[in-house]
Amino acid sequence: TCAGSGREGLQMKGPRAGWAAVRAIRAGSFLKSMVPTFGALALQLVTFALTARGLGVEAFGRYTALVAIVGVAVELIGLGSADLLVRAVSVDAERHRRWLGTVLLWSAITLPFVLIGGTLLATGPLLVDIAWGHVAMALSGEVLQSRSLASVELILVAHRRVTAAAWVRSAVFASRLVLAAMVFGVFRAASLEVWIEMVLLQSLLVTALLWWWIGREHGSPLWAGHWREVGQGMGFAANQTARALQGNMDRMILSRYAEASALGAYGAATRFIQLGLFPIQVVTRMLYPRFFQHGVEGAAAVWRFTWRTATPALLAVGMLSGAGVALAGQLAPWVLGESFRAVVGTVALL
Repeated sequence: TCAGSGREGLQMKGPRAGWAAVRAIRAGSFLKSMVPTFGALALQLVTFALTARGLGVEAFGRYTALVAIVGVAVELIGLGSADLLVRAVSVDAERHRRWLGTVLLWSAITLPFVLIGGTLLATGPLLVDIAWGHVAMALSGEVLQSRSLASVELILVAHRRVTAAAWVRSAVFASRLVLAAMVFGVFRAASLEVWIEMVLLQSLLVTALLWWWIGREHGSPLWAGHWREVGQGMGFAANQTARALQGNMDRMILSRYAEASALGAYGAATRFIQLGLFPIQVVTRMLYPRFFQHGVEGAAAVWRFTWRTATPALLAVGMLSGAGVALAGQLAPWVLGESFRAVVGTVALL
């Protein structure tokens, strides 16, 4: 599926290698998917701005701590079953229904334990100043939607439906934007508790629609446990959890020791950084099934694909994203309000 044979990789070196690598992913599917991807990025930015302005810096700081927990909790749900599905389906699409059942089964088993652990962590060691009931509601809503969206995206990419995955992502982000506009723009509700309750309702609806739609598109699940694969799934989950901890541990620790206003400003700054990482994550997911396809030919084929295609493509997209983050950080007071002026210097340092 790369340019030419797809197995030889890119021979050129230098500045042009990055763009050539992007084209090698499949120029048509890449460009088609990046249009809704940057649309989703814009939707996220507007939703973030509405939420931050609507809640205020202190309430946004308290919510930031919960979002950091969500970032880690999402990777524990399902014990890596979605990654195992990608590995299986990218090689043999007929295995989709059995692995879809496994993803749903493992997720249902692990979800209650993760939510209970996250609630205890937030209300205990992290001292998040939100009633435990609303903590549980916030974690439930955010984790359900985030895990469901990530799994459905991986399923679509495994079936080589990269553009469809991008549009699904945009639709989910658009639904959150509509919610933020209604809560903060129409009803002028600045209460964090009201926002959490509305997010839970929206997340439940979106989660149900996502799984219904993917079942209609690729077949209903067959309830196969694949229990012998749990060890390998936990390996995927451990890797993803380590990555998530790296990106969220700072806000979790600061939630205990920093004032809510300082955490709010820092959380807003890291949100700008996360938005900049979003296009890189999209390209990573586009490339992800290809590693398994090349892996059939052995480690040497994987290394060729990694260094000649994947690395230059990620570098090219990363440079563009970095420039966008640098510009967006300078606009923080205008976008978020004067109470977030500290975000400018924080984004520059991060």
